[in-house]
Amino acid sequence: MRWSGQTGGTTWMQQTLVVIFKYVDIRVIYAIMSFWLLWYVIVRPSATKAVYRFHRIRRKRTIPQACIDTYLSYFNFGQAIMDRFAVYAGYQFNVEVPNMDAFAKLRDGDDGFYVLFTHLGNSEMAGYTFATPNKRMNILMYMGDTQTVIQNRTNAMAKNNLRIIPMVNDSMSHVFAINDALENGEIVGMAIDRMVQSKSISCRFMGDTALFPMGPFRICNAIKKPILMVFVFKTKWNSYQVQVWPIENNFTGTKNEQVQSLVQTCASTIERMAYQYPYQWFNFYDFWAV
Repeated sequence: MRWSGQTGGTTWMQQTLVVIFKYVDIRVIYAIMSFWLLWYVIVRPSATKAVYRFHRIRRKRTIPQACIDTYLSYFNFGQAIMDRFAVYAGYQFNVEVPNMDAFAKLRDGDDGFYVLFTHLGNSEMAGYTFATPNKRMNILMYMGDTQTVIQNRTNAMAKNNLRIIPMVNDSMSHVFAINDALENGEIVGMAIDRMVQSKSISCRFMGDTALFPMGPFRICNAIKKPILMVFVFKTKWNSYQVQVWPIENNFTGTKNEQVQSLVQTCASTIERMAYQYPYQWFNFYDFWAV
């Protein structure tokens, strides 16, 4: 299933949120949001059904448990959205990176490398966490979001030497930009779990067949560089933990077999993290629709 690529809410609402976070404690926002989300669960039946089925089928929860888990998923997602706007307003969260050495080793080297992320956890927060003063990080991003989000995101990332590589429909310009960045010894970040405009590739994921976008994996296989998968999980109301996982990128076989192996390796890593942090699974659609 393809994703629209846009954060919910009107431009006016998003701009107002940025202003509110400059004056209101974030815990007050969470409290208000906890009641508002009950309405959201009702008016978004397709999203609610998808999250319910994730807990009921993938995690094998009972019906009452899956109902509660569905609300908790919405609450965690609401926090993730609010936290992004809090960052836009200048708020700073406590961030722990247990395996920072894996990232620092590549960051301090001369070669370029990939950072792959997903919509499990609040991956955007990684862009505000990893300071790379001597090695620019380039984030491949679909430019279908609202102008308010794009502008605030760009401003926040620029402070940490990050650049957005826009992915535009019917254009291969982003591929050339990725190649140039890697040749210059820079970092390239890509999301690997949302179908926007890429062809798909299937693999086993959480007990069934799921589709992943083929584009990022083809790029990683064609331009061989080290790969890190990065997940950002909320651990307390004001804290995040960034998990860094090195991924093999030296598979054998034909090109298609190499890509398939890379996809399955990444999917298995996502699966392990999804079972560990189920309420931060932020794909609010039927991920297994093929």
